[in-house]
Amino acid sequence: MMRKRIVFAGVLTALLLSACTKNTEYSNEMVVEDVPQQDLERSEDGLTLVWNDEFDSDTLDTTKWAFQYGTGSEYGLDGWGNSELQYYTDREDNVRIEDGKLIITAVKEEKPYQGMPYTSARLRTVTDDETLFSTTYGRIEARIRMPQGEGLWPAFWMLPVDETIYGGWAASGEIDIMEAKGRLPEGVGGTLHYGKVWPGNTYKSQDYSFPEGTDITDFHVYSLEWEPGVMRWYVDDACYFTMDKWFSQGKEGAVEYTKPAPFDVPFYILLNLAVGGTFDPEADVELADFPASMEVDFVRVYQKTDGYQPAAMDAAAIDTRDQEGYAAYAAFYTDGEFMTDPDFDTMNTEAIRNTDKDIVADSKDWQFAVGNFGGAAEAQVEELAEGTFARVDITSGGNQNYAVQLIQHLPVIEGYTYEVAFDAKADNARNFVLSPSGDADNAWVKYGVFDVSLDTELKSYTYSFKMNSPTDPTARLEFNMGLAEGSVWIGNVSVKAVLEEGGVDPDKTKTPIYGGNLIYNGTFDQGADRMVFWHTEGLEAEIPDFVLTESGEKDYSRMAELTAGENAKLFQRGIRLTADGEFYLRFDLKGEQDVPVGVKVTNQDGTVRYLEETVEYKAADGLKRFEFTFTGPAGEDESFGVFEISLPDGSRILLDNIKMNKKL
Repeated sequence: MMRKRIVFAGVLTALLLSACTKNTEYSNEMVVEDVPQQDLERSEDGLTLVWNDEFDSDTLDTTKWAFQYGTGSEYGLDGWGNSELQYYTDREDNVRIEDGKLIITAVKEEKPYQGMPYTSARLRTVTDDETLFSTTYGRIEARIRMPQGEGLWPAFWMLPVDETIYGGWAASGEIDIMEAKGRLPEGVGGTLHYGKVWPGNTYKSQDYSFPEGTDITDFHVYSLEWEPGVMRWYVDDACYFTMDKWFSQGKEGAVEYTKPAPFDVPFYILLNLAVGGTFDPEADVELADFPASMEVDFVRVYQKTDGYQPAAMDAAAIDTRDQEGYAAYAAFYTDGEFMTDPDFDTMNTEAIRNTDKDIVADSKDWQFAVGNFGGAAEAQVEELAEGTFARVDITSGGNQNYAVQLIQHLPVIEGYTYEVAFDAKADNARNFVLSPSGDADNAWVKYGVFDVSLDTELKSYTYSFKMNSPTDPTARLEFNMGLAEGSVWIGNVSVKAVLEEGGVDPDKTKTPIYGGNLIYNGTFDQGADRMVFWHTEGLEAEIPDFVLTESGEKDYSRMAELTAGENAKLFQRGIRLTADGEFYLRFDLKGEQDVPVGVKVTNQDGTVRYLEETVEYKAADGLKRFEFTFTGPAGEDESFGVFEISLPDGSRILLDNIKMNKKL
């Protein structure tokens, strides 16, 4: 069988595996040539075809593709999370195979279909219960022709098969190989979504402009080269976008997941044609001509014949800090401290409105902002025994957490980790949101989002975030106290840059993270080697990229493989144990031999033992969860407690899911 291939003169196959720039040279002269079917293998490029659909049958191959139906409300994403106007169906009016092409058609309905004015189709290589096809790494490409018209949004993209591995969108990642705006047919774009779970997510994108004489209404090949640690986007083999910096941090993560997370697990493929939505808010969909069709000639996935090597994550790759920028800004501060007024001497107790027009971005004064979003409050500076505090008395919490804000601006430098510490209390138990973020000039991007639980007793809080965005000279530290009424006290505020390589102090006092966990990285998937915050003695620890199940499936739970020598132990310092508290501890074990496992929780020097037990693991039990309860220190808090697991010489065990909580 013969197929047609479109080749741009002057574009070399060597571009496929090269690093690319935004100014790749190409010609708009097109040559159509016949190529044998076996050339699809691309062995000359070091690639092997692992999956494809040429759409040569009469009907859609449902062993490769599944329909996704509705408006997204079935998944808790009404309008698919983007205010889209279509209802996805499997009707022939919306999707069919014709002349060797998949045709997805958006239709303007004469009367609402399932309540929506438009219908279209969305296909993916998974179902809700089964993976039809997925890949980790490879060259993923499709030859597509798209419709012109306002509000039309065709896309060729990828999502993770299991988003729970890294904690949900967008910490779990999204790869947009190609998106187009029908209103702007002269170009397309590629985007990578990553970061923290919404709303702490971020993205980076790049647009591509077609050569003169062609646009999205012609067939073009859209491709992604995905390798460990780098991605490259192509149109007709012209590379226009490279990404090699991203991060992922879930709600339960103390620091970032180990790179190249989240893009080191299986992703599946999607094709869809949306109508309306926030991708192009300037579009007037009423001006578009319907029906409008997206035609797909083929979808192909290749992988390197020699396979993929893990990304080189050496110290230079990990520690990508803007050191010149830090030196320039730090010259105006002392000892890495970026909070200029911990005593609220500059506190403006007269409320200003929380808008970008009223909040002064280049001021280092404390700014008290209220008035929008239904918030109402008054502020004052109050002396307590523990220092000078800002007191905010809230009479209306409004309808957003940022309806009442206390703000101070500070520079935040790319690549550095910052530790935010403060003392706080409230007249009634409540939460507020701490968020270092950008102003309007940075699209209100969140550099960190932390849910702070306050009690009526004054407590100390510590949170850390890494600046993964470009340096922001006027970042803002926001204490967002809306949504609840009552009084809140905040004092002893400190923001320090962590100067250790990698930006992590493994022995710092560990403020409870999401869900109240006192153990950091208890899932062994964070930090440069997946072992951040952990210490070992007489013990070898290895955490694999994945393990194979009995059925041959890849399991990404990544249990720590511990091999014990003499006096072997694994331990973590800085466990914060509150006085007279009751605590719950658990972890999962698995092994091929019976092993006695020692468990201890002590004070800093080990002289006081709050928990000390030996449990007998039996290999016949398979994966087993062990659970304990114990009483913390009497009389006063222990800020530098130690958790320890010990193993006998010669033993080997798998360990995972360590969690320690204060019992409610």
